[in-house]
Amino acid sequence: MPIDYCYDEKVNVLTATARGTLKVEEFEEYLKSVMNNPGVRPGFLEIFVYADVEDFDFRYKCGKLISNNYSKLLSVKKVCASIHYSPDHLHMGISYLVSALLENILDIKIVKSRGELQYWIDSFR
Repeated sequence: MPIDYCYDEKVNVLTATARGTLKVEEFEEYLKSVMNNPGVRPGFLEIFVYADVEDFDFRYKCGKLISNNYSKLLSVKKVCASIHYSPDHLHMGISYLVSALLENILDIKIVKSRGELQYWIDSFR
């Protein structure tokens, strides 16, 4: 299933939600869509919600694609940071994998609760 996102221009926050089986190709489509969306202002805060992901279709060679595409997004939109909301251990594992791929590219906070999520949202504003 595709990664859906909504953007709140008042606070410059983009919330992306993945569902079902998350595929690397969907990451690519999501990143290209955000990069090419003129309504999304540079310097936005990304919130990535993994709560409804049931599986992650990942192959080793795809890791480079994710990091390359995030690098392109950052060069165009200058994402300030990303908060990954992962409410359980399985979702946290996926978040840690993605975070490792982007370690030198993007500041990522991985949170397990809504309280932690709100704390980091407030911290980045």
